[in-house]
Formats: sequence, C-alpha cells, structure tokens
Amino acid sequence: MFLEREGGRGRARALVPADPKIYAHLPYVFALDDEVVRTRDNGLMLSLEITGIDGVTSGQASITALRAGLAHLLDTLDERFTFYLHRMMRPADAGLKPLHGQSFAADIDRAWACELARRNLQDSVLILTVVRRLTAPLAVPFLAKTAARVWGEDTARRLEELREVVSILETGLGVKSHRLQISNGSLIGFYASLLTGELRTAPRSQFGLIAEDAAGASIQFGKGQFTVEEGTDAPRVGAVLYVKSYATATWP
Repeated sequence: MFLEREGGRGRARALVPADPKIYAHLPYVFALDDEVVRTRDNGLMLSLEITGIDGVTSGQASITALRAGLAHLLDTLDERFTFYLHRMMRPADAGLKPLHGQSFAADIDRAWACELARRNLQDSVLILTVVRRLTAPLAVPFLAKTAARVWGEDTARRLEELREVVSILETGLGVKSHRLQISNGSLIGFYASLLTGELRTAPRSQFGLIAEDAAGASIQFGKGQFTVEEGTDAPRVGAVLYVKSYATATWP
C-alpha cells in the first residue's frame, strides 16, 4: 500500500527516498473544529465511538432492529456520504482499587493484579466515520475574495449536512455514542491506531498536518509481510492476506 512503484533510478529518481514518509499517503489535512477534519480530496469527516448493544450478549431482536434501522438510514442517503466502520482494540481498564498492607487478602490482590497486567486485556471498540464527500469539482473564481466566499459557502453547506446526518445517527439508532475530539486526543489517537491496531490517545501538534501527527509509526514492507515500529515499543510483524470470499451477513 505504501510501496513506491519499481522503476529505473535516474538522477531525479535518486532524490526519492526508498522508504517514503507514511503521512504523504494519509488523507487527513487540517481541522475545521474540534470534531471535523478536512481530507486531501476536500471531504469533511467526523468520527464517533459506538457503544450500547453487544453482538454476543444481546438478543436477536435487538440486533435485527439495529441492522434494519441502519440499512434504512443508508438507503435514504446518496453518493455524497460515505461510511467507514473500524473495530479497534484498546487496553482495558478494570478499575479495581488495590488492597494495601501485608495481609493475606492484599497478597492475593497483588497476585491477581499482576496476572491481569500479564494478560494485557483489551476492549473491543467500534468507530464509525461519516464523510461528506465533494462529488463534483467546485467552480472557484479567479478573484481571491470571491473564491474565498465560494469556498466558505460550500464548506458551511456540507458541514451542516454532515452534522445533520450524524445527529440522526446519534438519536435514531438507539445506541450510545460520543464524538471523537482533537482536544482530548481521541481523534488523533484513532487516526494513528489505523496504522498500529491499538487505540490510544495522541496529541495534536501546534504546527503541521494532522496526517503528520497520525503517522507515529514506521512501516517496513517485505515479501508477504510488514513490520510496524512505534518508538520504544517492541516491533510487531504482520502478514498480508488476500480475501477471496465475503460473508453474506455481518453482526455488530
């Protein structure tokens, strides 16, 4: 996905790094506010963390109703909107208060806490991203003042449409959700986790593109595999697989 095309290395080609920066391939450019991000192709993007019913513990009627409600909502929208659903893993917080002292109960509690830390428990998190795309090229006048006005009006209109669809999702599907934000690190952390697979918070730098903040990992590709390095963490190795068949139904 991030490999450069193979070819002859002329004088100009010699200036292209063999390992290109990952942020150049990421779509995130800058933020419109604390929740909405503009992409490289001028789309507007907002992400929500979905909580509520669980596909394992919930009844079949609840799952069927949620599936029907989401399908009905998607059926009413056109090609202006695109949806992405990611299932991420986040370190679980058991929230247990430790027992202090030299008692037998405290010894058991410490042993239990060490075992939980060794298992590295993870929570499964669903992130839904809604994108209001720019379906047709925007006709921008040559005059700077007029161009800025046209650009601003188009952005305001699409931003209002995006917020309207997200509000319907938040109130009409019967599931709990909250919007990821830049200020608390959840949104940048989500973008970064798409490269690493583990959801963490990440800060926004004062300067630079959002893509640069999200590209906190280094990925090296080999034959049928890749290596992910995140600073001081131990490198992880993954495999590239091809999916030849698709399931006819999915579950939340």
